[in-house]
Amino acid sequence: MSRFKWTFASLSLLIIAGCGNPQTKELSAPRNVTSIRVDSLKVEDLSENMSRLSTQEDEIYLFCFLSNDSTIHKIKSSSLLPFSKSIRSHALDLQFNDLQATDRLSFFLIELDENALSDSVVDHCSKAVQQQGFPRNFDHPKLDSLIGDDDLLGMRSLPANECWGPIKVTFQGRQLFDPFKYMLHLNGQ
Repeated sequence: MSRFKWTFASLSLLIIAGCGNPQTKELSAPRNVTSIRVDSLKVEDLSENMSRLSTQEDEIYLFCFLSNDSTIHKIKSSSLLPFSKSIRSHALDLQFNDLQATDRLSFFLIELDENALSDSVVDHCSKAVQQQGFPRNFDHPKLDSLIGDDDLLGMRSLPANECWGPIKVTFQGRQLFDPFKYMLHLNGQ
């Protein structure tokens, strides 16, 4: 047999074998997530580590909003979470129970630049969540300017039913030319 005929015959057998044994993927029904636990926040790249003049530390607050349409049902937040080259992770224990199929969880990651967090930060985040068409029409620069000297590193919003099992939510971008990357770990059941 010539080399061409051998190659053609081999490919034909592979194609026939693949067609003869179809594999069907079973479609599963959407799961109804009834509880979500926010487990931890980890940093891969600090927002203040680009130059020697930077602090080489981030002081982070995480705000979590459970909402349905424009109604906020629960607000939970972390304590101040300091991150540095030696502190890369913080355990969290923020639990949301009795979730409905149409609930949504929204997360705001704020980097503290002042000595204390302004009382209005939660109000500004709440108004963003309650705005018509949220999260589709979320205006990051507007909220960042409203919270003052502190920095909005990111906002992520997920339908509760998309949070089945372990989930990783990534906050990634640049803050004043310095790249950052944080990962929020959730577990939905």
